[in-house]
Amino acid sequence: MNHISKITFVALITMAFSSTLFGQEGRETVLITGSNRGIGFELVRVFQEEGWDVIATTRNPDTSYELNAFAESHNNVFVERLDVTSAPDLAQLSEKYMGVPIDIIINNAGIYGDRALQEWGSLDSALFHQVMAVNVLAPMLIAETFIENVRVSNHKKIISITSGAGSVSIESVSNGGIFYSVSKTALNMAIRKLASEPDNDEILFGLVAPGLTETDMLRVARPELLSRAHLPEESARGIYDVVTNLDSNYDGSPLNYDGSKINW
Repeated sequence: MNHISKITFVALITMAFSSTLFGQEGRETVLITGSNRGIGFELVRVFQEEGWDVIATTRNPDTSYELNAFAESHNNVFVERLDVTSAPDLAQLSEKYMGVPIDIIINNAGIYGDRALQEWGSLDSALFHQVMAVNVLAPMLIAETFIENVRVSNHKKIISITSGAGSVSIESVSNGGIFYSVSKTALNMAIRKLASEPDNDEILFGLVAPGLTETDMLRVARPELLSRAHLPEESARGIYDVVTNLDSNYDGSPLNYDGSKINW
């Protein structure tokens, strides 16, 4: 067997082996966006530990070293390229997993955006559109793209990560970070609208907030809050418990990672 034939043979065996591992009977599947770090990566860890098959998406798999290393040592974790704002990426991933039941989708990918460019007096329209594209439009498009995968699953849940920063009912809000807060308010309504579609009445659309969490986003955007933040592991475990326990009694309200309701 020549060198090229050996490579081809190994590749085919690897693909066959992977396909037998993925979607085994009795195993649930979760798709998590923004999985390369922070809360997303910890969600991958938690779901993997609980025996789920995990489709872990990241914009740049080639540089997602920690995620890749984790996937290499756990055969139920599958790293996939996905820029959540890219139509070609969505189409390619959708085609790859066509017909595969996906029990839960967690729209975790999100951005805060340059804080200086969303402060009063320095509002940048280009940044506004970017934040809204990632935080609001992308979760809707992902839901639309993979709705049939979810429909044929057992859990039938599409969860989006929101934030208390999007609440409009609290007595006062902090200044700065206008675009981020507006995007989370819009996300809450966007997900409620998806849930209201008649064709989606069998799908549970959920909103869960991770709470104030020690992430790269917080370190850059709001470093003054770090002393009050908890670890990503705590958020991920809480989100897992909330999401997996949601049932037909859920009314669509945003929930905190501890299960408490956010009055938004």
